[in-house]
Amino acid sequence: MRKNEVIKFPSVFPLDPRSRNKILREVENMNLRQLVGQMLMPGFSANFNNESHETFKRVKRLVQKFSAGGFVIFQGSLVNYQWVTRKLQGMTGIPLLFAADFERGLAMRIEGMTQFPHNMALGSVNDINLARKFARIVAREGLEIGVHQNYAPVLDLQEVNDNPIVNIRSFSREPAIVSHMGKAFVDGYRKERAIATAKHFPGHGATDTDSHRDIPVIAKSTEKIFSEDLLPFINAIRAGVHSVMVGHLVVPALDPSNLPATLSPRIVTGVLRDELKFDGLIVTDAMNMQAICNYHSIKEATIMTVKAGTDIVLVSGDDEISFNSLYEAVRSGEISLSRIKESVIRILSAKHWLGLYQMKTAKKDIAGTVNSREAERISEEIASRALKIKNTSVSLTLPESGKMGCIGISDKVEGQQEIYFHELINNHFNSDFNFVVNNRWHLSEFERVRQEIDNSATLILPVFLRIRSYQGKLKLTALQQAVIEYVINSGKNYIIIAFGDPYYLSGIKGIKNLVLTYSDSYYSQNAVINFLKGKLSIQEIK
Repeated sequence: MRKNEVIKFPSVFPLDPRSRNKILREVENMNLRQLVGQMLMPGFSANFNNESHETFKRVKRLVQKFSAGGFVIFQGSLVNYQWVTRKLQGMTGIPLLFAADFERGLAMRIEGMTQFPHNMALGSVNDINLARKFARIVAREGLEIGVHQNYAPVLDLQEVNDNPIVNIRSFSREPAIVSHMGKAFVDGYRKERAIATAKHFPGHGATDTDSHRDIPVIAKSTEKIFSEDLLPFINAIRAGVHSVMVGHLVVPALDPSNLPATLSPRIVTGVLRDELKFDGLIVTDAMNMQAICNYHSIKEATIMTVKAGTDIVLVSGDDEISFNSLYEAVRSGEISLSRIKESVIRILSAKHWLGLYQMKTAKKDIAGTVNSREAERISEEIASRALKIKNTSVSLTLPESGKMGCIGISDKVEGQQEIYFHELINNHFNSDFNFVVNNRWHLSEFERVRQEIDNSATLILPVFLRIRSYQGKLKLTALQQAVIEYVINSGKNYIIIAFGDPYYLSGIKGIKNLVLTYSDSYYSQNAVINFLKGKLSIQEIK
C-alpha cells in the first residue's frame, strides 16, 4: 500500500490488529493475477468425486492458473460436496470461499437433506425465534460440508402476484415481515460464524419479468422504493449482514440511465455503499443470466460491474474471458489497482473472520450433524404453523363412507413432490382413485376426469404450481383449469390444496376450501395429511 493511503476494513468482519496487518501483507505480496482472481467466483455442480472428471479439471485450472478466490456450488451429493471442497482447498495457500444457494436449506441443492419449507411458509408463521433457529441450522450444516456463504435470505417483497421468480421464495409482501425474517436470518448466521447474503438488491418483487430471461424494470418512485423494497435491506444492514447480492434490475428512480443495478455505479456505490453505509461484501447475481448477457458481452459486463463497485463477479459465463478482461482493464489503467485492492481486502477480511486460515476444509465425519432431529423438528413446526385455509364452506373432515378420489394438478411432468403426496393419500385414506393431470394431458381427456368427479362424494385436489428459473409466468393448461372449475361447480365435497403459489388459485371464481401451504416440501405435505385426518387445527384467513 502507498504511504498515507487510507485502508478501509469492513466493519461487518471485526478483526484484531494482527489479522488486519496480515491481510495488508498478503495484499502487498499478491501479484495482479492473484488480486484479480480473488474477485472471481465461478460455479459448478458437484456431480463428481474424482480428479479425472472434466469439471474437476476445469475448476482445478481456475484455481491454479487464474487464482479463483472461491466457487459457488450448484447441485450435488453430500459426499461430493465434502470431497470437492476439501480437495480444492488443498490446492491454494489463500483459502477458497465456497458459497451455495441454500435458501430453504441444503436440500435445495443436495438430494437427501432435510427439506425445509419455502420462505413464504416461514413468513406465514412470522416467528422471529423460529426463523433464527432455522437459519442457524442451515448455516451450521453448510459449514460442516465446507460451504461458508449462503446466498440467502431473499429480501424481495412478493408485490406482483404473477412475479415469475420471487413468489414463495419471498417471506411476504409486507416489508415489516420480510425485515423481521431477514434480521433473524442474519442473526442466526452471525451466531454460527457464517456469511448470509441479502438478495436481490434493491428488490426484485415489483416486476412480472424473470431476470434469468430478460431485464426486469422496477417502475416505482424513489419514495416507494426506500419505504418498501429497500426497507428489509436497510434493516439487514443495520443487523450486520455480511454480504449483499445485487440483482439484474433496471430501477429508473435510482439510476435514470437505465443501467441494470449490477452495472450501475449510482446504485451499487451511490445507494448501497454511500447512502446505506454498507461496507461488507457485494456480490453480483450470476452474470450469465439473460438480463445481462442479452445486452452486454462478458468482457463489458465484467468491467462495468467492478467499476460500479461490486467485489465478487459471480458465474460470468466464461471465467477465463472475465479474468482476462479485468486483468487487462487494470493494466491499461481503465480500472485502478487501488479499486481492486479495496475488494480484495474485503474478501480476505471475510476469509479471516470465518477462520478459514485455521480450519478451512469440510469435516470428514458429519454423522449426526446434518439431517439432525432438530432440523426435522424445525421443519415440522414451520410447515404445521404455516398452513392456512380460505373460504371454508363445509366440514373439512374427510367422510368415512362414499367414494373419494384424489386428482392432482401439476405444472410439469409428475415429479418427486407429486409422487410423495399421492403415496401419502394411498397410505392414509381409502382413496378410490389417485392420479395427476400434468401439463402434457390434452383437453380431450376431460371426459375421463369428469366421470371420476361425477361418481365421487369427496375430492382432494393437490395443485403443484411453482416458480422456476427460466420458466416464465405460472399458468395452468386449459384442461387443468377446466378440471378445477368443474369440481368447484360440481356440488361435491372438495378440498383444494395449493402446494406452492398461493395467489393463482385464489383468483379463480367461486373457489372454496382452499388450503394454503406456501410450499411443496415433504413436511408441508405431511402437515396437510395431519390436517385432513383431524389431527391439526389451522387458521382461517380472508
